[in-house]
Amino acid sequence: MTSSWLLFSSTLVVLVLLGSASTPDEEDDSLMMQREVDLSDLIGSMVEQQPVMLQRELDEPDLPNPFEQTPSILGFRPRSFGLPPSMQYPVEFPLARPTPRNLDDICLYGDRRPHYPDSYFPSSGYGQLKRQAKAVNRVESWYRSCCERNQTWASGVTLCCAQRAWTRSLKVFCKESSSVKDRLHHCCKRSGNNVFSCFNSEAVNPHYQPTEEIPAPPLTSTPNFNFDPSTCQGYF
Repeated sequence: MTSSWLLFSSTLVVLVLLGSASTPDEEDDSLMMQREVDLSDLIGSMVEQQPVMLQRELDEPDLPNPFEQTPSILGFRPRSFGLPPSMQYPVEFPLARPTPRNLDDICLYGDRRPHYPDSYFPSSGYGQLKRQAKAVNRVESWYRSCCERNQTWASGVTLCCAQRAWTRSLKVFCKESSSVKDRLHHCCKRSGNNVFSCFNSEAVNPHYQPTEEIPAPPLTSTPNFNFDPSTCQGYF
């Protein structure tokens, strides 16, 4: 756009200089002819250049898209751009206490809730989140064991099994957390049954509803869960 205006200004200066060297009558005729010729050429030149200049102004450089997505085990998440670790690598922890009201969904949607393979996290760092993910993997695997044996047990034993799996998984989580130099989860600092009440109150999916569109592959690296149905007095 700037070059077009410079060309226009230069042409006007030439016209003025030519006019000053002519007689009055010649000046009028000369200016009229000069304007017809020069202005038409100038306008044509500007019309040809205008689309190019406008296009350059409208074209913006390629900028990084802050919402560009990268794959994860939970589907897709935005790139970090300074987000805290819990938002870069979200973990649905803690899980809720199994109850008669959510037990069916625990068994039915086990593969439609998040699982966290080792590849989900970077190789170093994120220790606390990794322990939370490990606790989720552990209890979800134990739930599956309880649910698979449901048809061979008396009524109420599956619930007892799921509750034992849940409490044991949280005990292991608190034990592992207290053995490293890291900030201990505040629920682990409580005593007795208050530990489990604290975790239960903070569950993000208390009804164990499915949150994943694609079924998660089974986890194979979880320790076995030894459960004795004879210890479930009061569940029958």
